[in-house]
Amino acid sequence: MVYFIVFGILLVATGGSSVACGLYAIQNNIRTPINKAFLALGCAMLFWCMGLAITVVAANEDICSLGRRLAPIGWGTICSIMLHFILLLTKKENLLKKWWLYPLLYLPSAVTIFAYTYLPLIHLNQDLLIHNELGWLNISKTDAWDWFYYGYCLISIVIASIIIYIWARNSTLPKIKKQAKLLLGSILVASILGTLTDVMPVFLKVRIPQFSPVFVLFVIAAISYSVKYHGFMRPEIENQNELILNESAYTNVYRYISLIFVAGGIFNLIIQLIYKGFSWPSILLSNGALIAMAAFVLLINNTKLGDSMKEMLLAAALSFTIPAVTLWFVKSGGNITWAFIFLLMIICLLFNRRTILITVIVSSILTQLLIWAAMPSASIKVGEADYIIRIGLIGLAAMLAFYVNKVYVQRLKENAEQINMQMLVSEISHDFVSANEQNFDDKVYRMLERCGNFIKSDRAYIALLEPGEGRIHYSSEWLAEGILPHSHVFEESVLDMQSMLLKLFESQNVVKLHNTELMSKTEKLSNQLINRKIRALLALPIKKQDTIIGFLIFTAARPLIGWGSESFTYMEIVTNIIADAIIKIEAEKEINFIAYHDQLTLLPNRVLFKDRLEKTIKSAERTKKMLVLAFLDIDSFKAVNDTMGHELGDQLLFEVAQILSHGIRSSDMIARFGGDEFIILLNDITSEKDVMKILDKLIDMLSKPILLNGQTFSISVSVGVALYPQDGTDAKTLIKNADIAMYNAKTRGKNRYLLCSQD
Repeated sequence: MVYFIVFGILLVATGGSSVACGLYAIQNNIRTPINKAFLALGCAMLFWCMGLAITVVAANEDICSLGRRLAPIGWGTICSIMLHFILLLTKKENLLKKWWLYPLLYLPSAVTIFAYTYLPLIHLNQDLLIHNELGWLNISKTDAWDWFYYGYCLISIVIASIIIYIWARNSTLPKIKKQAKLLLGSILVASILGTLTDVMPVFLKVRIPQFSPVFVLFVIAAISYSVKYHGFMRPEIENQNELILNESAYTNVYRYISLIFVAGGIFNLIIQLIYKGFSWPSILLSNGALIAMAAFVLLINNTKLGDSMKEMLLAAALSFTIPAVTLWFVKSGGNITWAFIFLLMIICLLFNRRTILITVIVSSILTQLLIWAAMPSASIKVGEADYIIRIGLIGLAAMLAFYVNKVYVQRLKENAEQINMQMLVSEISHDFVSANEQNFDDKVYRMLERCGNFIKSDRAYIALLEPGEGRIHYSSEWLAEGILPHSHVFEESVLDMQSMLLKLFESQNVVKLHNTELMSKTEKLSNQLINRKIRALLALPIKKQDTIIGFLIFTAARPLIGWGSESFTYMEIVTNIIADAIIKIEAEKEINFIAYHDQLTLLPNRVLFKDRLEKTIKSAERTKKMLVLAFLDIDSFKAVNDTMGHELGDQLLFEVAQILSHGIRSSDMIARFGGDEFIILLNDITSEKDVMKILDKLIDMLSKPILLNGQTFSISVSVGVALYPQDGTDAKTLIKNADIAMYNAKTRGKNRYLLCSQD
């Protein structure tokens, strides 16, 4: 291949890569001016490179002149756009608001474009063109317009460098300083190399193709590097690709593009063998290049770079490969060679890789323009190789069609499953909105049944742990049809796995085991599961303020390879719903406790006691049983508060409440009625002797010394007793009569009780 074709390919690749870098930045955030300016910089490079490429490979002087008129649109504006970009980068907001800045920035560009595009058309500032093995070259003498452009570039580079230097010096952020060093270094390298290849040969009267845009690509690449690794032009809105495929197939675009290059190598071998006059060096060179490209694409896919950076590298590689392959096979491949571009486009459309797609389109158009310039007209011979390639392309298209159909059907199933899961979560969420202490069990079971059936598990259960005690205080289990229950070993199973699950939850939110038989036999969890004939496990933590309070667990007696990542995500949402319901119920419990209990003694208050008493009276009416109401008051308690203080008095009241609570039966009820008064409801009393026995026990317990803060207290109480139905048939009357009896008992001495009937 002649040198000028190589130069043309290199220039087209440079232009395509520049546009790819601009697209990479703009896809992060299309709204910001700095991203738009960077894309404009890439477009200017595209005009520059394409114009030079046409100039180099042109078949005649007229086409060369066309390229010479196209290139100034790029190199004439590149300095202005770069300077504008740097002002945006360094956040010169006040300067950017000045109206005079923009004429100052872009007027030199307009003058340059005018001088090098319009003036030659009216036979001013004419080029003197010659053609040799390096392509078409301009050998005209340097004039005033050239000096104007050199000065314009020099001033722009100096100003840009100064702005970047001041930006770095005034910043305290290491990230900014790294970006500034990278930019200054790339600008310096590009300026020196560009001067050596484009300016110095003019003065030395040596004419070679212009390579400046290749070196300017260093600056653009440096900016793109900063986008990825220094948070440069960080996106405000993450770009989300709507894929036909799921995430597991996301990177398949690299594999299929690599396959295209391998298939191209096979077709190339067939072509070379069919055509007469083939040479093994040519075969090895072309096939080696195609295989190397295939390997490079796979290498990009296997790197640890982000998806956007991978796309940029692949786009840059394709921007070079497309013109190279097309030009290499333009004669031997006939009218079939370009068809591989359509395969690339189809793959990009399938996988929704817009950056690569646009790069393929731009590079393909540029390549066709390059070929058009190099060969305005050509005759193509269709032979055996062409028919073989056509058959091969049809075969590849058929394979791709079957693959697309398979993927489409798969995606429809995935979408249907996702919709069903969303509906399931929505139903569970709606159901738990009305969750309370009374219906919590039913709602949990329905949730377990729905989720268990959806993910096709054999059993599902929830276990809530006692805080800090490592034991279960609540559990619920659902079993699929035909599955035997765990019975008493259910809770033991969870407790056995608890420590191992907690350890796993430290590094992952979900513990998912599709096939426990594939686990290491030395792992304790593996042994636990295998012993219980569990072959698949999905465990999720239930958290309250980042603290694990329980587990949601699904198990199966068979491997479940079909558990997808989306199922895990939705199950995490379910655990959050459960946690919210638990928090809600606990809050309601706390509110109810505060409303119906005494805050000092933690005993029921008079409101709750009266309610319970009224219900007990109604029950006694039906059963004809006797009830006993005892009104208890601490003797001389005011003296304790006056001499020892209210704080110690409150402690004494709490101790009395504890003693009374331990002294009554579980069927009885005690409440703090107010101050130092307590009221007791005794159920299932058969005679007054039973009443006396209980009261004697309570008075005896209270008569024992009470130790508080190193001091010993001895108290006495007075108790009044009212019997149902003898002393009243309603709550108000019973309380009143018991209160009267208590005061009468107090007048007769301490540590005494008195029945209302004895009054």
